[in-house]
Amino acid sequence: MANVESLIVELDAKIDGYVDGMNKAKKKNDDFGGSSKEMAKSVVSAGIKVAGAVLAMSAALNAMVLGAAKNRKELELMAAQAKTSADDFQALSFATQRYGINAEQIADISKDVSDKISEFAIAGTGAFQDYADSVGLTKKAAREAADEFRTMSSEEVLGKMVSQMEAAGLSTSDMTFAMESMGSDLSKLIPLFTNGAKELNSLKKGFNDLNGSMKISNEQAKELAKVGQAYEGLTTS
Repeated sequence: MANVESLIVELDAKIDGYVDGMNKAKKKNDDFGGSSKEMAKSVVSAGIKVAGAVLAMSAALNAMVLGAAKNRKELELMAAQAKTSADDFQALSFATQRYGINAEQIADISKDVSDKISEFAIAGTGAFQDYADSVGLTKKAAREAADEFRTMSSEEVLGKMVSQMEAAGLSTSDMTFAMESMGSDLSKLIPLFTNGAKELNSLKKGFNDLNGSMKISNEQAKELAKVGQAYEGLTTS
């Protein structure tokens, strides 16, 4: 019995020593863990700040690139409505803006003019008749004019219409009526197309001269694309 009791006492002492050692070890671990957690928080915080800065730069660049791509696509669609190139349409819309007609509006007006000319060329009916009557065209001559106009850009069509109305000696009010029949607010642009479209050509030349000096080269465009790829890689990392 004594032997059993002494064994129990010995085991208790060993267990107490083991538990005490475990508690001390746990405390050290907790202290280290606390320090480690604080250090980890600092590292993660710094990482988040860096990542945030990278993402912000990347987002800004992506927005620029995507915005440019979107604008270019929209520009090409509007230019198609005016039956001209994107560059020429930019110059045209710059000129019409002086008279309160923006790019989207001149694109819509151009489509209206084109649709009405096509309607008359195909069916011999529609608003184009008002223009034909104003300049004294016969039905046959009006259809021939409509056929010719279908192959021209909206700028060329409007220029020729105004030129023919000037030659016919139409008053400002008659010219306004004929132009408004072809497109809403189109009469605002009459001054651009009078005198052989002198003011239009002057404004377009000024725009093209300025725009030409600001255009980036193909090599610069390639470098910009590389920058975009680099930021994309950095964001991924």
